[in-house]
Parts: sequence; structure tokens; C-alpha cells
Amino acid sequence: MDVNTILEAILSCPLDLLEHRTSCFIGARLPLGFLAALSDESHKVDALRACMIIYLVTATAIVPREFQLQASLAILNGKDSIITAGTGSGKTLCILIPLLLRP
Repeated sequence: MDVNTILEAILSCPLDLLEHRTSCFIGARLPLGFLAALSDESHKVDALRACMIIYLVTATAIVPREFQLQASLAILNGKDSIITAGTGSGKTLCILIPLLLRP
């Protein structure tokens, strides 16, 4: 299955299906506290879609961390985001997630 097919399938999933699939596939690696605290349904959908997309396109190697999801959601909502972190901590993913969610 190619990346475009994966993206299309994930981007069309409703919240209930995303919750089920992320729970089954990713499970304990999800930032559950952060996801549970999201009160806006569209933010939760975006965060779960980001987790599934990154998990699958990296062959199950990477699940976005809380700071990456926070920054990505801010960018998707037109807000500025400043991230201070060391080399190799995953800052680039904060930019890639919005690009994958809104191609």
C-alpha cells in the first residue's frame, strides 16, 4: 500500500474509528493524558490522525509525543509556536504533521 492510499484512508476516518484503530495499533505508546484532555473534537481528530499517519509511514517506529502534537495543533489553528529542544528531539515532526494533515 502506498503512502497516498494510507493518507486518504486515515484522513477520511471519523473520530470513533480513529479512537478504535489507534487504541488497537498503537495502544500504550499514545500520549493518552494529552488526548483525553483535548476538549475540542476537531483537535482530537487531528491528533489521532497525526498519530496514525506517523506510526504507519514510519513502519511503526515513531508515535508523536505530546509536545509535537501540541505544536502541530497550534500550527493547524493558525497560531505561532516556538519549540526549544535539543538536536534529535523531533522538532521537524512538528512541521511535517500539519503538512500531512492538510496536504
